[in-house]
Amino acid sequence: EKRVVHKIDWRIIPILGMFYAASTLNRINLTNARMFAFENSLHATHEQFSWAIAVFYVGYGLAEIPSIIALLYLTPKVWLPASMFIWGCITFLMAWIKIFPLLMVGRFFLGITEAALIPGVLIYIAMFYKRSEQTFRMALLQTFSSAAGVLGGLISGGIGHLDGRLHLHGWQWIFIIESLPTMALAVAAWFLLTKSPESAPWLDQRETSIAIYRIRNDTKIKVSRQITKENVLAALKDPKVYIFMILNLCVAIPGVQSLMREPTSEARMLAQLLSSPAYLMGAISTFAVAILADRTQQRGMIMMGLAMVTIVGYCMVLFTLNVYVNYAGVIVISMGQTPMTPIVTSWLTTNIGGYAKRAVAVAMFLLSSSVAGVIGSQLYKSRHAPHYTKGHLVNIGMMVMIMLFSFLQRFMMKRENSRRN
Repeated sequence: EKRVVHKIDWRIIPILGMFYAASTLNRINLTNARMFAFENSLHATHEQFSWAIAVFYVGYGLAEIPSIIALLYLTPKVWLPASMFIWGCITFLMAWIKIFPLLMVGRFFLGITEAALIPGVLIYIAMFYKRSEQTFRMALLQTFSSAAGVLGGLISGGIGHLDGRLHLHGWQWIFIIESLPTMALAVAAWFLLTKSPESAPWLDQRETSIAIYRIRNDTKIKVSRQITKENVLAALKDPKVYIFMILNLCVAIPGVQSLMREPTSEARMLAQLLSSPAYLMGAISTFAVAILADRTQQRGMIMMGLAMVTIVGYCMVLFTLNVYVNYAGVIVISMGQTPMTPIVTSWLTTNIGGYAKRAVAVAMFLLSSSVAGVIGSQLYKSRHAPHYTKGHLVNIGMMVMIMLFSFLQRFMMKRENSRRN
């Protein structure tokens, strides 16, 4: 069984991880393009760009349910590469934008096409891994995203210095060059991904039997890939789903802030370098916490602990302007906040039974991410500098809510398990 899991890891995690990295690059390239006169080219303001970030999440939220339906009927093998290829095309076309309204349109449709990524990955992971194995795999994928966040700004900085080549601005080169690998990866994934363990050509007959038995024995639930009225009602009536939505909202609102950094050319490049230790410590924390979560299966307690750590970090940033304390606070925030996404996501997928019901629950769960994106993109404004008191206080409030609702969710699940026993 270990050999089968190891083979599955090497076959699908790198591909899904590259999906995550490409998604992150496409989300932050708007911010990176602003280093190279993108705002001046469109005659736009910082306030307008905050709405360009927010409109992405509007499209993302509207497309969640249709994306889930497409994933169930077409399978992630088909729909994920197709969506990825389309969002690569949209990113490429954004290089030719001349007016701000077209940027809003492009970001809106980019959100629509990227809506398939997270539910598709969650469904795909659940096909191959037992519940006790999923958190660590989600943490691995989160690491790809973090790496893209670190390298994306540096890569964009290098690409942007092509400014003037072929009579194109630096920001145009960023969209062009970063879109091409996305489209190439989508084409490759079409051939490399498999629909399910049953159809994996890289597993022999015995390995296929082991892979299938592992999942069936772990879930003990009959798989149905059709969304029926009963599936929808089951998800809508389950209070756990709504608590997960609140938790995801509270996790996602602070996560949008990295997109709102002010672009100041050389200063921005220095900021990218200085942010690397925070990303690195966040990745290390994510790995450690994921291993702990899979071994202990105490995701509620872990979420409460992570929220406490994050509050300490925000207090270090909020109550002093000392640059060293602020820098240490950012690292503490990263260590507490970064692991939350894979923890709360795997907490949902491992506790909502049934393939179709889980798909509906995931769609509801991700709708809260869209709401968080709109809210979070408006919290940190240039006029709030240098203290950013409003944004920090809101994020501390989100951490307090995470502690309260994690405790409530844990209590409700323990009571439900006791009633079943």
